[in-house]
Amino acid sequence: MKKFFSIYSGICYEILDEEVDLLDQGQIPIKEYPKDNCKHCYGKGYINKDSKTNVYVLCKCMVKNVEIDLSKYYIENIRLHSTK
Repeated sequence: MKKFFSIYSGICYEILDEEVDLLDQGQIPIKEYPKDNCKHCYGKGYINKDSKTNVYVLCKCMVKNVEIDLSKYYIENIRLHSTK
């Protein structure tokens, strides 16, 4: 089973390995779930929702847990994580 974070719903979940190919590009693979003691997201995995694109912006703790290079992950001008 692999873990993912949906930038459209803000939910972390697990999915079977054979079903990974069925996911859309808004599902980001992660190594671990967000920590409950994070000072920024309090375990949600995101810090806010972008009102223009309706996408959840990843917290710093999630950017460290992402299995892909977010700088190369491009979804139609969507800001995936905070630049601060």
